[in-house]
Amino acid sequence: ALFSVQGGWVFATEALQPNLGRLNPLNGIKKLGFSAGGLDSLKMLVLVGILSFLLYRVIDANLLQSPRFARLSPFESAQAGWADAARLLKQSALVMLAVAGADYWMQRWRLMKTLKMTKQEVKDDLKMVEGNPEIKARIRRIQMAQARQRMLTAVPKATVVITNPTHYAVALEYQRAALAAPRVLAKGRGHVAQKIKAIAREHNVPMVENVPLAQALYKTSEVGDFIPAELFEAVAGVLAYLIRLKQLVL
Repeated sequence: ALFSVQGGWVFATEALQPNLGRLNPLNGIKKLGFSAGGLDSLKMLVLVGILSFLLYRVIDANLLQSPRFARLSPFESAQAGWADAARLLKQSALVMLAVAGADYWMQRWRLMKTLKMTKQEVKDDLKMVEGNPEIKARIRRIQMAQARQRMLTAVPKATVVITNPTHYAVALEYQRAALAAPRVLAKGRGHVAQKIKAIAREHNVPMVENVPLAQALYKTSEVGDFIPAELFEAVAGVLAYLIRLKQLVL
């Protein structure tokens, strides 16, 4: 090969030296690898090779039996030819069906291999997500918003909402036959407390203003839990007040 370098010519003999590796068919197969093009080429080679072999067998068998065909009538020769053609078509169909099945499973295997994540990849992704403070904060905000929404949907079932005028609101449920003690359905302060009170007014849930009790319930109780034993007496007084008020109204 000749190369021009700054106006001069250099004769390179390396390109002309024989390289047996270029003549090795295995190297070409290795280059194909397991790419889609390589698999399609290999599939076509196998299919063409098998069909060619089947066609060769039929032709070879007919050549061996050519003396017998010479003694047959034209109709019998045509029947024999059609039988050979039908046998060839049947065998070819079976081969193509087998190749198609193998190709389907190979494509499915390649797809699953592409989509499948190793255990280490899953661990790495989890570490990346869990280690990101922004993602962790966003997850916490979403979880808190979902919990708050579930809590607010329970307010209409409350027996009473105990409030501090502006800061705290705690919704309690008490059913003498079903619950051993009053249970906290919702609690909040600030705008959440205002939301609890608005829902209570909308659904005619009684509200009782008791500053120390509202603060104590908010600080010592969790949503879904029974109230602490030390607050039984104070809450019982509120419930008794509601019963007397209801009797007066009736």
